[in-house]
Amino acid sequence: MTTGGAWLDGLTEEELAELLCGLAECLDAMWAAGGDAVDGPEGTELP
Repeated sequence: MTTGGAWLDGLTEEELAELLCGLAECLDAMWAAGGDAVDGPEGTELP
C-alpha cells in the first residue's frame, strides 16, 4: 500500500467496518440521485 493509504493500517476492524458502511450509504445516496446527476465525459457510463 502507498503512503497515501497508510492511515488505513492504523484502523481497527470496527473502524474499518464503520468506514465501509458509511461508504456504502454514500454510494447508495449517489445512485439514488443519479437522475439529477450531470452526464460524465463522452464514452463513459455507469453500470
